[in-house]
Amino acid sequence: MHRAIRPASPLIRVLERLSSPERASLRTITIHQLGYRYSGSFCNAEQLYRWLKPSAEIYGSYPAGSYQLGSFTKRLTVNDLFAHCEVVRDWVRARYS
Repeated sequence: MHRAIRPASPLIRVLERLSSPERASLRTITIHQLGYRYSGSFCNAEQLYRWLKPSAEIYGSYPAGSYQLGSFTKRLTVNDLFAHCEVVRDWVRARYS
């Protein structure tokens, strides 16, 4: 029987600071320098958040878990996230500047 896993990472913490509409407005995101060894990109930050944390508790494995770098402990900011997005809407950037 598997124990419950609560997905957590510096990137998840940053994404949880944003509302769902804000996450949806951030486009084409790469995460290979944000604590994960995944070279693909995500259409938007909401899709990324659902991949990183499909639910509050997970029993067994989940895709993002196998890509997470456990040694990554850098405290990320929203600006770190913005730097890895192709599109950041002005209204979102203004809210966090």
